Amino acid sequence: MVSAEISCMFAAKQGLFIESVPLALSSGSQNGISRPFIVRQAKIADVNRLLELEKSWDLESLKADVLELKRRINLYPEGQFVLCPRDHNGTGPPIAALYSQRIGSPESIKKAVDLPKLFNATGTSIQLIAALSDPAFSHYQPAHSLLVYVLQMLHLKGFSSVVAVTRWSGYKDWRKKNPKKQKGEYETLKNASSGHSVDPTVSWHEARGAKMLRILKTYRPKDTD
Repeated sequence: MVSAEISCMFAAKQGLFIESVPLALSSGSQNGISRPFIVRQAKIADVNRLLELEKSWDLESLKADVLELKRRINLYPEGQFVLCPRDHNGTGPPIAALYSQRIGSPESIKKAVDLPKLFNATGTSIQLIAALSDPAFSHYQPAHSLLVYVLQMLHLKGFSSVVAVTRWSGYKDWRKKNPKKQKGEYETLKNASSGHSVDPTVSWHEARGAKMLRILKTYRPKDTD
């Protein structure tokens, strides 16, 4: 019998993706949607391309440098994933990347500067450090496919929890339109139809099963937007 975990890995390497979170996959079953890309682990040889992807961040403080990228790949290679385009000529360089690490518990996450210190080789929780993609391929939604795949794999591996820190991407514009309102009001605003946050980034995560646990006001003190 082939395990569900191996089936999921094999499918993604063939460009087949199962669009469900968490994964409801019986042993050996594959009902994947064919996509023009594959998933594999990131390698040191990818670093130059991964540095190019880091340019997609809108804030300098969010960008990882070459040393940080190498640290992630060397320390926990099985937790670093890339998504690469494929055609009849083979596969191309990564167009999306997702980085993660094992940690002891979600409560240990307090400040961005402490991120490298949180790695725990036997930790039962996973912290998703970052997920990003090349804007030129946004029509394929590569970050979505990569995130869903990683969540499926983590579910199958039996990790107790998967956590991540994100930021409000729509707060700055909302503040300009509502100068007299308090930030706390934005944090609790919900979309009437979906029930998700009105913030585009937070809503994107909630649509994929995420739940907001708490607000980390000291995570990046200089990030006021």
